[in-house]
Amino acid sequence: MSGSFSQLLLCMVGIYGSFLSWAVMQEKIITRTYDGERFRCPVLLTLAQAMTTVLCGFVWNWLHGVRTKGLAEPKFLGYFAGIALSSSLSSYFGYASMFHLSYPTVILGKSCKLLPVIALHVFLYKRRFPPHKYLIVSMITSGVTVFSYFQSAGSKSKHAENDSLLGLVLLFFNLLMDGITNTTQDRVFGKYKLSSTSMMIAVNLGIACMNALYFLSPFSNQREALAFLQAHPSIIRDIVMFAITGSVGQLFIFYTLEKFGSITLVTITLTRKIFTMLLSIVYFHHPVSLLQWVGIALVFLGISTEASLKITTKTNSKEQKAK
Repeated sequence: MSGSFSQLLLCMVGIYGSFLSWAVMQEKIITRTYDGERFRCPVLLTLAQAMTTVLCGFVWNWLHGVRTKGLAEPKFLGYFAGIALSSSLSSYFGYASMFHLSYPTVILGKSCKLLPVIALHVFLYKRRFPPHKYLIVSMITSGVTVFSYFQSAGSKSKHAENDSLLGLVLLFFNLLMDGITNTTQDRVFGKYKLSSTSMMIAVNLGIACMNALYFLSPFSNQREALAFLQAHPSIIRDIVMFAITGSVGQLFIFYTLEKFGSITLVTITLTRKIFTMLLSIVYFHHPVSLLQWVGIALVFLGISTEASLKITTKTNSKEQKAK
């Protein structure tokens, strides 16, 4: 890793700028109204994001001379189809939760990615984890619970739904599908020699195909969605911005990994989550009570502890290999 300070600054600006803009667009499209009407076809967001990500992935590979041949081999297709399916379901549950939770609650809840993983292994596989993992999960879960329970009465507006148990259940399944997606990706990387961008291209091609088929099927609300786009053309610009910023952000993540490694990326990602939360509260005027700030503090203390332990582990691993 031999990145310069200017490259680090570029990575930070790129990741913060892309993903903070992406979060603003996402919250605006899903939770706000356009001339009094609310957009209710998030499958279009998933489709637009996937198609743009595929395009950006091809451009990245072309610029870096990475070949993308062989991705259609039978040994990959089953894995890619499974990852695309779990990722699509994750998006479905995530967007569905936003109709029943405030956006800050969703951001906080998504910080607890360890919860479904540990729950599955403890109850299904009777596996034990180090005490610190239980502590981290307890801190983050408690923080999300406190924030959601003490959702102030002032947040009951025409723009957002009140936090509900159904929303938290949907968010849990979103995290569960995320966990399955990440686990399967790790298995593919461990078994085959494959670049991250090639994986990104293949998976998002699958996501695009699955969501396109669903959108064109009689089970979707495509007529309602197309009518909404015609009646409110300004949302098309927001969807395009949403797709572009999310895809560009992914490229900055790969660039950061390439130049500075995972430790730097973990640090930037952690601070990005904090800034995303604060931006949502300030930009969309979410009222937050004192007890809710306590919940926020618990969540970010938990994910900070998790990030710190990851960095320490990776640093020690590198030092042992150097000896």
